[in-house]
This record gives sequence, C-alpha cells and structure tokens, in this order.
Amino acid sequence: MESTLFRRNQLKPLVHADLIPMIDIIFQLVIFFMLTSSLVTSQTIRVELPKADSGSVSDSTILRVTIDRENNYYLNGRPIFLSTIIEEIEGANSNRNSSIVIEGDQNCSYQAFVKLLDRLQQNGITSYQISIAKN
Repeated sequence: MESTLFRRNQLKPLVHADLIPMIDIIFQLVIFFMLTSSLVTSQTIRVELPKADSGSVSDSTILRVTIDRENNYYLNGRPIFLSTIIEEIEGANSNRNSSIVIEGDQNCSYQAFVKLLDRLQQNGITSYQISIAKN
C-alpha cells in the first residue's frame, strides 16, 4: 500500500509557470515596436506661426493651406502647386461655405503669401482664416 502512494506522488505532473519564455517574448515585442515606430515618419509640416495678442480658436477648420519656410504649399499636409491650388481645394471641398485656414511660416516670403491670397480671391474664395500662435 505504501508503494502505491509513493507512485501516485511520483506520477503527479509537476505544474509550474515558467516565466522566462514569456519575458523573452514580451522583450522581443517591445524591441519590435520600438524599431518599427522609429521608422514611421510623421507627415507634419514644421511651421513657426507668427505671434499675435488677439485671435480666436476655430472649431470649423476643414481645409488647411500651409506655406513652409521654403515657400512650398500644402493642402491638409499634402504638397500642392500654387497653379493647381483652386482645383485641389474644390476637389477636397464639396461645400464652398466651409472654412479655409492659411498657415504661413513666419519665415516664408510675403510674396508667397500674397500670391496665395490673390489666387483665392481671383476664384471667388474670400472667406478664409489666418492661423497664428497666441502670445
């Protein structure tokens, strides 16, 4: 009888959670996500907005036209040419009453800004907002 009890204890499976493989997998996942996240580049355009004391926040922003310091034009972060800006705006904006926000880098040329405003006004777009950084 004694020997059968000993066998039962011996045949009992040894159950324990081995944490080392789980830690290894988590460590590999962390390394994978760190490497892949550094490869994804942000599609934002660096613009230093001019500062002003007055201004208000707009919630109805639909279209953003940006001029960077090299006088390149962007519509909602996508590069565009000044010659096709109206077609791009009309293609992206089915409702002509929506708001257009112009973001010009404080170091962009005044001529690039005026050319954009002139192009908008020539095509009947007279309602727009100019984005600034509040002091």
